[in-house]
Amino acid sequence: MRNAACRNERLVPPSIGAAERWIRYAVRHGVKSFQFELDLPKEDDEDEDEEAPVMVLDELPSSAKLEAMFLDLSYAWVSLPATVVFASLTDLKLEFMKVAGDNVLLLGRLVSSACCPNLRKLHMFSVTLAGPGQQKLLVEAGVLKELSLEEMDGMRSLELRAPSLRVLRIEDCDDLESLAASAPRLEKLSCRGNPLLIIDGDFPSVSLLKLDLKSHGHAYGDDSNYGRIKLLQRCRSASRLSIDFDASMRESHGIDIIKGKIPQLDHVRSLKAQISPTVNQNMHSFVGCVASLLTGTTFSNIRYLCLDFFIFYEIALCPGAVRKSNFICDHRKSHEISFIHLKEAEFRRVRGTDCELGFLQYVLSGATQLQKVILSFKHSLKRRWNDDFRTIQEHSSLIKNRCKDFRENLLASGTWTDCHDTTDKCHSYEWRPCQ
Repeated sequence: MRNAACRNERLVPPSIGAAERWIRYAVRHGVKSFQFELDLPKEDDEDEDEEAPVMVLDELPSSAKLEAMFLDLSYAWVSLPATVVFASLTDLKLEFMKVAGDNVLLLGRLVSSACCPNLRKLHMFSVTLAGPGQQKLLVEAGVLKELSLEEMDGMRSLELRAPSLRVLRIEDCDDLESLAASAPRLEKLSCRGNPLLIIDGDFPSVSLLKLDLKSHGHAYGDDSNYGRIKLLQRCRSASRLSIDFDASMRESHGIDIIKGKIPQLDHVRSLKAQISPTVNQNMHSFVGCVASLLTGTTFSNIRYLCLDFFIFYEIALCPGAVRKSNFICDHRKSHEISFIHLKEAEFRRVRGTDCELGFLQYVLSGATQLQKVILSFKHSLKRRWNDDFRTIQEHSSLIKNRCKDFRENLLASGTWTDCHDTTDKCHSYEWRPCQ
């Protein structure tokens, strides 16, 4: 159901009143599934200081039949019920709403077993917890399996008591500083874009961990990676690790805060890293940042390695644009990298620079058990409006030759074959050792 009525009065807009009635009507009439999306006009700047209208749902009736509910409330302020029970609700999605004061506590009740004793899946996106002091969300859900929290503004602290939880995703909650969790069966944990400083609880059953890390900070003692390092220490059974790695090195953020900081992770068998530089960062310093992530024996037991060079600006694969530098001379002595158990590697969106080549050669130098390599080239085929067909052909031929030279220099023995890749317009090749 969708309501797009215009507001005619400030305190009780018709759309707010209609939304309240629709939601109460659906619950009262015993529907099994209910989806409601509200469109409210944007607030004018001069209205910011005025008292905002509130959607009153505190008299929402209980339901023994409702199984799934999705509410998108267009950033409306909401007054929540204190005693309602949805005995059969298993799937709940709440998006674009605001709560304050006692309603923060009532939100915790709404998403916990006290209100929804059979809740299995909970998703909250862009829900604002407002009010003075430290806003805490407490979720107590005995049978909850999946929990996703994204862009939860104002949530300073999160406490989870979820003995059956298997999947937890907490992303882009800019205010979240403290996480206390009792989730002994948790298997998949994604925690990215949060400034976590305090973590209380272990995650002994997590097998897949996704997080973000930074290579450089603004000063010694920068704690940007503190919470992430703590998570790595608490997930002692995670065999698969996925990292969004910010390899930016700017003038104001020039202190290495990653090298030597990651604990020994002998239990990790699979490592995926999507690596992003800052704009105009040269390839040489970028590759050096990646080397800092992999330095030492931290990941010495991995069998699978994927490095995705997520560079959002183009470096053309032509002689004039290839950034030449010597990775081996500049970095090898200070970056000891060892992947002696590596069996499969994937390098995505490679530009084909000499510095990348030296770096990847070094990464693979100790991989005596290597069975497969996927190499994907990302290149610029930009052309001027007056380029003729012959110029385009010559450019394409140059790129193919450069890719050929790169992969043959990377692994001289063995066989390279083309493999179809429809993602990101990459030229992809697969290497196998000689039989």
